[in-house]
Amino acid sequence: MICILMNKILQASLIGSIGIILIVILRKLILKRYTQNFAYYIWLPIVIKLIIPFKITLDLPKKLYSPMGNSSFKIKTTNISYNMPITYKTNASTVSTYNVSKIAACLWLTGIMIFTLYYIYSYFKFTKKISKFSYVVTDNNVKNIYSKLVCELKIKNKISLKYCPNISTPFGMGLFNPKILLPKINYTDDQLTWILKHELMHFKKHDLVYKFLLTITSIIHWFNPLVYVMCKIINSDCELACDEAMLKNSNLENRKLYANTLVNSIKLSKNFTIENNIMTGFNSNKNILKRRIENMFNLKIKKKGILIGTLAALIVGSSFMGFKSFAADTSIATQKTLTAKTNLPNTKSHVYTYCFSKVAYNELKESSNMKFHYVAATSAINLTPPKGPFTSYTYSTAPKAIKEMYEFDCKKTNKTPDPSDIIRIEVDN
Repeated sequence: MICILMNKILQASLIGSIGIILIVILRKLILKRYTQNFAYYIWLPIVIKLIIPFKITLDLPKKLYSPMGNSSFKIKTTNISYNMPITYKTNASTVSTYNVSKIAACLWLTGIMIFTLYYIYSYFKFTKKISKFSYVVTDNNVKNIYSKLVCELKIKNKISLKYCPNISTPFGMGLFNPKILLPKINYTDDQLTWILKHELMHFKKHDLVYKFLLTITSIIHWFNPLVYVMCKIINSDCELACDEAMLKNSNLENRKLYANTLVNSIKLSKNFTIENNIMTGFNSNKNILKRRIENMFNLKIKKKGILIGTLAALIVGSSFMGFKSFAADTSIATQKTLTAKTNLPNTKSHVYTYCFSKVAYNELKESSNMKFHYVAATSAINLTPPKGPFTSYTYSTAPKAIKEMYEFDCKKTNKTPDPSDIIRIEVDN
């Protein structure tokens, strides 16, 4: 089970890596024409795909695929039969591959445990340190500014506002107990307004949830360096998208005030850095300061990218879907076609054909405890049709091992074995 899960994760990681490379290339070529909000959320489908590597299998109504039963597809299955080879020898290369997969799965799980513990430890260590020194804001002027901004941005969730003297930059934190922490610095009313609005905008845009998903992604795919590249880019885009949302419809004067507030806050930060990913900071990333200021004064109208975003979501969404009813119907069609071609008089039974080597067939008749590797009827269309000659049994007269094998196969198609059912055995000499 662990090996299967790891294989799914590896497949998702490969697909995600291709998507990451593609978006990085597109960022250099055409994404400059689009809004920062689009550049920020275009990563979300890839993040979801990396977290959820599984498919949801849906049953299609019979009406959707029954017309295909009359097509040439049925003709291709006319002489096709079930081919169920018996494996009774251990393959050394198969065992070796299995052992390697098992070791790799154990290493992957170990990495997940280490990174999970690291993130949990660092988060609680940081929050414990902060909670010791933080206290609720009691300044009426600050509280009034904060209340007006909460109403202006139409934020319904309760987000507490606190001072923390041992920090030097404002930031927001907490998924379930959200709070905004301010350093004990004498900001002007304008500066305080821009700072609080910035942090509240992060909560309005649910950026902490997005960052939490990134943390899960980096834990699951800790072995993939491209995932870390993606997370770094998204964290930078998070601030750019927040600035863009704040300055929407703002005039040049307001943009200057906001830029000055950002620069002054960085000067006062005293190299304070936020170590945990599940937080948002007003000036948490100094490396993108130039880009943030350039974007503030870029008044060009940019595309929203709704069409491309919808297309990307549909492509990733379709990768979660799988359909199986058509395959089930083809197996039933195969059984009916086999019945029609058997030339056995006065019988309404289904005819199942199994192909074995001579040695395997002899062992099959003698033992009912052998391990079988079955090939499903849905993949039988790719097998070579049996040529015969055949040894035929009815279900009532078949050897115990063959009868048990036939019963197992009937369960897969929800069929009840009938005493008159014909079981044909092709023996390859």
